[in-house]
Amino acid sequence: MHALLAAGERVLSCLFPGFESDLEARGAVRVPVSAGIVFHLPDGKAYNPWGTILEPIDLGLEVFSQSRASLEHCVRRRAHQLDRLRWEYGMSVDGSGRERGRGSRVQCRRNGDATTIEADLVVDAGGRGSSAARWLTELGYAALEETEIGVDFAYASAQFRIPEDLWGDEKLKLFFGPPPDYPDGGNMGRIGDGLTMVSLAGRFGNYPPGDEEGFYAFAKSIYDPTLHQMITAGERVTDIVTHRFPTSVWCHYEALERFPDRYLVLGDAIASFNPVYGQGVSARKTSKTRESTLARSLSSWPRTNG
Repeated sequence: MHALLAAGERVLSCLFPGFESDLEARGAVRVPVSAGIVFHLPDGKAYNPWGTILEPIDLGLEVFSQSRASLEHCVRRRAHQLDRLRWEYGMSVDGSGRERGRGSRVQCRRNGDATTIEADLVVDAGGRGSSAARWLTELGYAALEETEIGVDFAYASAQFRIPEDLWGDEKLKLFFGPPPDYPDGGNMGRIGDGLTMVSLAGRFGNYPPGDEEGFYAFAKSIYDPTLHQMITAGERVTDIVTHRFPTSVWCHYEALERFPDRYLVLGDAIASFNPVYGQGVSARKTSKTRESTLARSLSSWPRTNG
């Protein structure tokens, strides 16, 4: 399940005015907090994860529920409308951060042929799979320290068509009991076009399987029968996809005493969280890391450029 929290929506709407309309045109569902989000806890339904709000209330906040593919489509479509950008496809990046005068360069490969792109600024948004740490070491910079937190979560997800009368006014349903007694759970959210995204989650070796029989059996094992009853009454319309997330990782770029000019590392390439935490675009936990890296990388940027 993929939701866009209020802070992330504000960022995207600032970059792309009217972005909310783009999401809704693609079928994204507005979900009021907390009235549209229900927590099925072992003791019954509640409207916060601690079970202290037992009736739906409107907190004046909304989140968007949609598929990740839909969200990324909207971002990519808006970015393509910026005429000062040139897009290159079918390229792999072999190296970056190689300083040349006051700029940088990116070494790429297209159809087996090597090419070099000169740049005033290089931004690495390569996500958890970023090669930035290795490239910096190859360039003679200090090895990057990392902090890992064991998570050992695994997921199995699929899209369903669920009968409307089983939903009511709720848009998101979460099934996560308090630890350590309830390590497994699941969630389901409406994502538009009559579809529901269902994700099961397990840890410590009890991972939800990717076959249909195992998926339904895992859903039935959850302490609350609602999720299993709803998917049994519905129709699965996509394959079941599994994903394991062993650790959350924080790469300590802020600890490097030297860092290339005009080279930025952003997003999951700095800190990658377990996705069920629901932060993603809205995360501010590593803001000091981003700010220090940004300041150091742009320290020599001409003042006339702003």
